[in-house]
Amino acid sequence: MQCQCVRVTLCDSAGVMYWGDAVLHRIERANTDGSGRRIIRTETTARYYDFALHASYIYFTDWDLPYVYLFHCGTATRLMS
Repeated sequence: MQCQCVRVTLCDSAGVMYWGDAVLHRIERANTDGSGRRIIRTETTARYYDFALHASYIYFTDWDLPYVYLFHCGTATRLMS
């Protein structure tokens, strides 16, 4: 299956980048040197579109939903929509 990566968000102070995949329905992260790659969130119906990082939280949108979502970077628990 081909991926469709959208919007990379970089946290310079932690040396970590986050990105979404609208086809594979997941959000991933990795260190800026490419190491430590891991999936931090998967939702089978999600089509992640845009990301913003603030403190320890990531805000994101979905192609199909009129909401802005928020989750904590460390736990990947969605806090609100």
